[in-house]
Amino acid sequence: MKKILLIVLLSVYGLTSYAQTLDIPKDTINGKVVWLYPVQKSEGLYRISKNFGVSQEDIINLNPELKTEGLKLGQVIKIPVIQTIDSTLYVVHELQPKETLYGLSKKYGVKQSEIEKLNPKTVKRMEIGKKLLIKLKDKQDIVTTPQLPAIDTTKVTARKDSVAAVPNQEQPNQEQPKQEQPKQEQPNPDTIAIPTQGQVVAPTEAPTPIPFFTGDERVMSGLPIRLAVMLPFMTNQTRRDENNDRFVDFYEGVLLAVNEAQKAGQKLEIYTYDIEKSETKLNKVLEQPELMNVDAIIGPAYPQQVSVVSKFAFEKKIPVLVPFTNRVSDIKTNPYLIQFNVSEEKEAEVLADTLSKWNDIQIVAIQNDGLTETDASIMRLMYNLKDKAVEITKVSYKQLSADSLEYFLQPDKRNLIIFPTDKYSKVQVWMQKISDLSRRYNICLLGQYAWQKEQLPQNIHFIYTSVFHKPQSTALSVLTYNLQRSYYFKHERISQLPYYDMLGYDLTAYLIRMLQEPTESLSEKIVQTGEYEGMQSVFRFEPVEGGGFENVNVEIINR
Repeated sequence: MKKILLIVLLSVYGLTSYAQTLDIPKDTINGKVVWLYPVQKSEGLYRISKNFGVSQEDIINLNPELKTEGLKLGQVIKIPVIQTIDSTLYVVHELQPKETLYGLSKKYGVKQSEIEKLNPKTVKRMEIGKKLLIKLKDKQDIVTTPQLPAIDTTKVTARKDSVAAVPNQEQPNQEQPKQEQPKQEQPNPDTIAIPTQGQVVAPTEAPTPIPFFTGDERVMSGLPIRLAVMLPFMTNQTRRDENNDRFVDFYEGVLLAVNEAQKAGQKLEIYTYDIEKSETKLNKVLEQPELMNVDAIIGPAYPQQVSVVSKFAFEKKIPVLVPFTNRVSDIKTNPYLIQFNVSEEKEAEVLADTLSKWNDIQIVAIQNDGLTETDASIMRLMYNLKDKAVEITKVSYKQLSADSLEYFLQPDKRNLIIFPTDKYSKVQVWMQKISDLSRRYNICLLGQYAWQKEQLPQNIHFIYTSVFHKPQSTALSVLTYNLQRSYYFKHERISQLPYYDMLGYDLTAYLIRMLQEPTESLSEKIVQTGEYEGMQSVFRFEPVEGGGFENVNVEIINR
């Protein structure tokens, strides 16, 4: 069994302690011990069953009147008392087709006799859908943390130019090293701090909570929310790739969101995996038994890995929030996929709709003399503009080179120039020419959000479409977030606009709120959560016909 990292940022109360916290009385009816639970405001059978760790059917069997009368506020219902299961020691396995005791013993690294001992009745008749309680081979295989007042920060692996500070899932079992006491000196600014066992860096004054989680606005479950984070941290690489550092930044934002939710009263467990860029590695991770019980997955980053996780999520009915790519091939068929990046089709639709409302606009489309360099996203935009009867003037690169562009510009209109590519390196050579013409004509240039990092001519008006906006540095939420990030991680962020740590925070904060909704279906949870306004993004997920959910909020940015 491979070693995993289980970050428990809140103490995981057992099922019994949830009821005891509410001071619920017990009774014995027909030889069975039950809780006598008074129904609370806005509570449904699904949420009650989740809080007590029993099925809705178990509750209805003890309270048959619920079938016809439903739940009522203050009604006392009987709930079976079940034995508390320590999720760090046991896993509940739902039997799948063709599974055998021998196969399960090999999968979990335990003896068949141990499974039989815990499940004497079930093993006599192995039926699909039945559940087996399996004790994990070695408690040492899982690293947990107790309840902490803040993020549990420890230097694990350090430098950004060496390896990311995230554990490698492929390491063989080893004895856990003795935990050293945290040193008082300032951490190396090149060091990333992530949660691990037993060491806490406590502030002299606790940082002010980020004003997104208030605790009383959401339903707080008695059980923890379990999230799996699957990203290519590439911990086996000896040389760092800056493209991978953005995933470390993203993960830091995830941890800050988890920490804030914890302080607001939500119990959480985070399972973190380095899936590299390999489908083979990803498939091994998906074999981990703890993934059977997670509430949602964050990741992966690359389209080919998303397809692998999509199949797993569909079979296990686990929501997957895809944070980076918009090339999610299964979004139209898998109802458990949640795509953050807006599709090219939606982006082109929104941009064309906005531009068509500019009465004084003329599109100047640079073309490649019959060649097919045009990016698919640009081509979609041109089709949408044509459908909306927007005036389009076509100019070839030959004409552009011959200083003929001015001939096509109109002095009484906004001339929006669109190149057949979204890569700045391919248009940079023309910037000076367009800059000179901007002194005499009203010129706009369709750009990309990433171009804001380039040295762009100041007198050219650029238009971008993006799921991001520039964070307001003076906003309370941003100021507070940056202070907390600086306190806990002690180093500058690697990513520039967009800030991937803020993306990690915004998406994780949204996901936690969505999972807290007291409804059963994913669709209802997403609808009830509604639009989310984060520090760097405003997003709203809408259903794709026959499939999952896609962010539909696209911002038009003028610079």
